[in-house]
Amino acid sequence: MTHQIRTLLGFLVLLMTSFALSASPQRPFPQGIDFEGTIKPSRSQSQLNQDVINIYENEYRQHLRESERTPNGYYIQAGGSGTDDNVTNTVSEAHGYGMLIFALMAGHEPKAQEYFDGMFYFFQDHPSRVNPYNMSWTVVNNESDSASTSASDGDMDIAYALILAHHQWGSDGDVDYLHEAQEMIEKGIRDGNMSPETMRIMKGDFQLEWNPNHYDSRPSDWMPGHLRAYHDVTGDDFWLSALDTVYSLVDFMTQEYAPNTGLMPDFITGQTPRPDPEGSSNTPHSDEYYYNACRYPWRIATDYIHSGSEESRQAAYTLMSWLTEKTNNDASNVVAGYSLSGDELNTWSDIVFTAPFAVSAMVDSEFQGFLDSAWDIMRTNSGSGVYATAVNLLSMMMVSGNWWVPYDTDDDHGDDDDHGDDDDHGDDDDGDTEYEVENLSGYLGWYIYHDSYGSEADTSGGLLSEDSVVHVSFSMAAEDGDEDIWPYGALATSLATPLTTPEFIRLEYQSTNDFNLVLPMESIDQGGGDYRTEIPATGGEWRTIVLYLDTPTFAQPSWAEEVPFDKSEITSLEFGPAFRGTEGEITIRSLGIDGFTAGSVPQISTDRLAPHDPIRVYALSPEALTVSVPSSGTYTVQAYTLHGRRLNTTTAQLQVGENRLSLGDNGQFAENIMLLRISGEGRSQVFRVSVQ
Repeated sequence: MTHQIRTLLGFLVLLMTSFALSASPQRPFPQGIDFEGTIKPSRSQSQLNQDVINIYENEYRQHLRESERTPNGYYIQAGGSGTDDNVTNTVSEAHGYGMLIFALMAGHEPKAQEYFDGMFYFFQDHPSRVNPYNMSWTVVNNESDSASTSASDGDMDIAYALILAHHQWGSDGDVDYLHEAQEMIEKGIRDGNMSPETMRIMKGDFQLEWNPNHYDSRPSDWMPGHLRAYHDVTGDDFWLSALDTVYSLVDFMTQEYAPNTGLMPDFITGQTPRPDPEGSSNTPHSDEYYYNACRYPWRIATDYIHSGSEESRQAAYTLMSWLTEKTNNDASNVVAGYSLSGDELNTWSDIVFTAPFAVSAMVDSEFQGFLDSAWDIMRTNSGSGVYATAVNLLSMMMVSGNWWVPYDTDDDHGDDDDHGDDDDHGDDDDGDTEYEVENLSGYLGWYIYHDSYGSEADTSGGLLSEDSVVHVSFSMAAEDGDEDIWPYGALATSLATPLTTPEFIRLEYQSTNDFNLVLPMESIDQGGGDYRTEIPATGGEWRTIVLYLDTPTFAQPSWAEEVPFDKSEITSLEFGPAFRGTEGEITIRSLGIDGFTAGSVPQISTDRLAPHDPIRVYALSPEALTVSVPSSGTYTVQAYTLHGRRLNTTTAQLQVGENRLSLGDNGQFAENIMLLRISGEGRSQVFRVSVQ
């Protein structure tokens, strides 16, 4: 009996331990996200999900192996270009793909975390011989200790997969995924695989170790979405500089070598970038679009799909505009390899070329026919080995909406029409305490302005409701460049306190059209040249986003004279229509600023505004007043205490519409509740206001 009790207790302990090893997935497959501004194949979401499952179950998982050396370890049996499949257990590229796939298939694959952790242990057991935070490119001779240098694509995917795992299972288990990701990103990839001089992604950690070369790079390693994720978890602006470098290279190479196709070569070199015919000793066509560069359309388009990057969209659009014409909009006509000018290098097809193009096809509805034909190939094509199968499966995950964004919120981009970018385009926020801020919408002083070209703003129902909801309808005039007519308008608020210290803005809103959040800076005097970010329409649904107060979340228009971003100059927010020649509405239910409270915004109080007053007060700070008057003329503004004592008087010439009136030598309004009498042109009105 005692033995039986001990055995039972042992079984229970083992059972409890087994349960503790696996956490419930927070973003289980399938997610089926419809990313804003993208298209999907013309199949139902359930069909798309099943297509992914079929390739995973029937073609991919068979390549998984248990390690004979690493306790609880797993790896993907794979060769690689320049390796011998008979002696090579795996390559880091295949290992990174596997870790990505298991993190994304959690929810369908019951052992996803076990496999993922096992692959992490295997990764730890096979470090690069140059930088131990990276992985040896090859693992050979039955998992021998013989280590090679690293390859950047494998290292980058492994680090990114660890970020996925952190959001999928949390980092409180056997593996601290977040900590391991941060260590690898900063000590492995940044120190070993990134040029500190050119900000280019190197081919591997060998490149700077022996005979340093800061110019050689491989376009298939240009993964802007990974770089955004690295910045998100490290807070290191180095990754934003690296991101800018990627797009600078894409732009230069496109203009100089592939203006009609947008294709990238397998390798580039040179201080002035150029295709590198000697980029690889193992494969031909190093200076053409071949078996390395074939992944580029997937890598580059991902950034638009996940963050809304216009640079990403343009790169993908250029590719697909050429390809759809080349193939007559039929993916079955894609061949395995092209010159940068678009000449075919082979007569046969390969899924590693077709599938990544399908990801780029997502960026515009004009590529729907190509995407449909590509999906029919992807869902039935087994590929020619684990490399082809993995590239196809990962592309399918992106195209089907099952590759979610690993940023800071619990429900990234889960809404049907959401981009959510994290760092750059705004993160969806579902109440995470990290972004809890006080709603200031009822404390701020709101006002409207617009052009005199025919644009109008309607606040007939009241600009600010009793429950602190701000609403305005714009009817915007049409642009006419020939007549130099550039309509403008904005729903704006003055903050009085500069945005020097806040890190983010949290906004809950509805809009029928896209609009811009503009951050006016005193040092930018070029009309329309202020830093801004575009906020997408919600289709009648409420949406909450978090916008980081940094670049590239906010950027100047491409035509504007560049001025350094300086938060200490920003004392107002402007929500301006991003549309012309039509009507649209903006409604703000909540606006919060990191670190700001009602006491931080000494503005006019919520009972300040009667919707139909001919004279209207919009914003009041200690130094200035924003007021709208129905006709131009001389107006006098007098401030009184509630007991009738006059505080000061200001007289000024005001124009019809909105005016910002500085008190000048009259000093400041007292920080208190007061009465304002505004008189002029036969009118006189009194407002009860508050400067807090």
